[in-house]
Amino acid sequence: MVTARSKYARGLRIVIVAASAIALSVTTFAAPTFAATGDRGLYGEPNEFASVQLQSTAILGLISAQKVPSKNAVNWLLGQQCANGAFQGYRSDTSMPCGLSDATTFSGPSADQTAWAIMALEVVGQEAAARKAARWLVSLATTDANGKLGIPTYSNAQPNANATGLSLNALRGLGYRPEVTKKLQLFLGSLVIPCTDVRGGASLYESSVPGANNAATAQSFFGIAASMPAFLPDDYGSSPKCGRNASTKLGSYLNKQISPRACSTISHTMEIVSVTLLWLFWVSLHRVFQIGRLPRQLLH
Repeated sequence: MVTARSKYARGLRIVIVAASAIALSVTTFAAPTFAATGDRGLYGEPNEFASVQLQSTAILGLISAQKVPSKNAVNWLLGQQCANGAFQGYRSDTSMPCGLSDATTFSGPSADQTAWAIMALEVVGQEAAARKAARWLVSLATTDANGKLGIPTYSNAQPNANATGLSLNALRGLGYRPEVTKKLQLFLGSLVIPCTDVRGGASLYESSVPGANNAATAQSFFGIAASMPAFLPDDYGSSPKCGRNASTKLGSYLNKQISPRACSTISHTMEIVSVTLLWLFWVSLHRVFQIGRLPRQLLH
């Protein structure tokens, strides 16, 4: 098991997997099911854009709950791997070769899907497949305009915090080439907004795109501070304060973002899901970070 980088990071990884589990159970499947004869082992129905990610998250959740995923579930994930080691959202016909990773059409193998698959394969002992995927993932790495090495979502695109954060977590879980992972962490650190700014501690999505991005901040923090799978921490720390390093900057910003106001931009159809997730996040952060009382709006 890879140890967490800090007390609050050990706690946050509980939140990440638990939140993913709730989101998947509400939006994708209520219980493990086989989607179709050709997809034996796939949890839920095929998703053109994210079946690999959803399957990987389900496997990670089971491992975190100390449950053994079925062999069919693992075999389905292995069967989705492209010849070059990469993964894309979903391959309906695995006898056909994978397409190209294409940033203009947002199609083909991607860093995000591949990173999630690496995390899942590593925890179930499929290290050869995970390392093959890691080699493809690292092949995407490119030097950003700011001079730092990052990973784009698709080949020949600008690196971003989301893809780099997921990739960093996956590669570190494998213990893969520290000289590469250190550079990826430096890239993520270069995107963090200074603490003196009103959105201090947040991350940009790309170096060329100004403004705080909450999703990029979360995945950047996940890459720098967390580890997979999630297990109960040995103890709990207090809420991090912005300023010491990239990890505390990102963590302090995310902590301040967990509030009922986060529901304001969610459509009515997603209200139940969003409130459930906010409840989980807040309760977990309350336990992990000792941040005080729950907001009244989440008690009703």
